[in-house]
Amino acid sequence: MAEEAGPTTNAADQEKASGLRDAGTGPVGAASADAKVLERFQACDVASGVFKYVQVHAIAPDGTRKVIVRSAPGSYHADVAELLCQALRDKGLQYEIPGGGRIRRDDEAKEIEIYGHSKGFGMPDHSISAAICRASFPDYKAQLHIQVHLRHVQYALVLQPGTHTSPQTRQLSTHRATTHDTSHRRGAAAEAFRMLVATHPRDPILNSKRKCCFA
Repeated sequence: MAEEAGPTTNAADQEKASGLRDAGTGPVGAASADAKVLERFQACDVASGVFKYVQVHAIAPDGTRKVIVRSAPGSYHADVAELLCQALRDKGLQYEIPGGGRIRRDDEAKEIEIYGHSKGFGMPDHSISAAICRASFPDYKAQLHIQVHLRHVQYALVLQPGTHTSPQTRQLSTHRATTHDTSHRRGAAAEAFRMLVATHPRDPILNSKRKCCFA
């Protein structure tokens, strides 16, 4: 997995993220905007390199939605989201920010890696971001990493596409950190799994796994 991209958060970042969230569902000036305005915004705006990213759901006045994945240089996730959010509002569009993480785009290796979460916005459904990236970069190998850290336990889910991009072709791999307390390990892993299912309700692999097993 790629290294951490920049600092995590501070009080100012938390306040800025909260302000962007609130502004997204507030009234907008250009009430005459229609769904066609959404076409002006590309679904995948991912910079080459390792940067923080945000998943933004743009909303037209008629309720039409478009998911936008944006990664760019910025100290915090709110910095990455700010220009996009302002551009959406300028066009009379509302928006929601389910969360963010990090994206590593390696043009030489033709790889895209999606992982992590935003302290200010939370963790979105990364599988949605992965699907958007695969559509925009069909020749790239996309990897989706979901990690949950609970005390001394790490539960990591790695989803890799096969020859096709359908959910059935993805391979599930779990990894765990070593701990001396087996009961604590299982309890924490189960809690981590519940968190993953709650934050990724559309993922068929997660929803097909009803328990965590450790050797």
